[in-house]
Amino acid sequence: MRRRRHQPQRIRFLGGLPAVAALTAALVSSGCSKKDDVPLAPRARSQSVVATGPADTATAPPAQASAPDKPKVVKKPRRLCVDQLKKPGRPFPKVTPARAAAKGVAEPPAAMPIGKSGWSWVNLWAAWCAPCKQEMPLLLSWQKQLGAHMQVLFVSMDDDERQLHGFLDGQPGSGMRSTYWLPDGKKREDFLKDAHIDEDTALPVQLLVDPKGELRCVVHGAIEDSDLAQVREIVGG
Repeated sequence: MRRRRHQPQRIRFLGGLPAVAALTAALVSSGCSKKDDVPLAPRARSQSVVATGPADTATAPPAQASAPDKPKVVKKPRRLCVDQLKKPGRPFPKVTPARAAAKGVAEPPAAMPIGKSGWSWVNLWAAWCAPCKQEMPLLLSWQKQLGAHMQVLFVSMDDDERQLHGFLDGQPGSGMRSTYWLPDGKKREDFLKDAHIDEDTALPVQLLVDPKGELRCVVHGAIEDSDLAQVREIVGG
């Protein structure tokens, strides 16, 4: 029910009769009996109310400035062995490592063929080292692409013989299934000392040996796809 506002009304005369009496007579004759049906007196202009919703009064939020684009960082290819190759080489360690191979696969030659067939890339790895295992397919591809100029040799630093053989046995036919091996002991200590590598260094470690059998470069960490072009340039492949 709408609430009525009581406003003063003026009575106007129609034909000598008050306007209210005429209005009452008209309602009775038309059959309207509800009080709500009686029209309200028009509001004065000064009493009119203009409704304002939230959209009329709220201030639009300022436009948020977009963040400037971050400059793209372009990774420069690393300079693999460039500085080390400027220095004289040193003899490759003369330690003769042990050997290991998967079942039914021949072991590597008893003596590492360093300085006998061009350049040599010696990879120090372990079966427990995830980055070592991840880079093996890439190293094996290097052997295929650069075989006429560089050989790839693997030297395991595993302590657990069962873990080492379990890894080799689990490799596919095209995988790395034979390796040289330096278990924990004096041979490993002497090898790392002669190569100027700390005993606690992280694996993998890469050793680049020239055709004269001299150690020319030591790379700590896994190789990358982009390294192939630089290695090819070094070994002439």
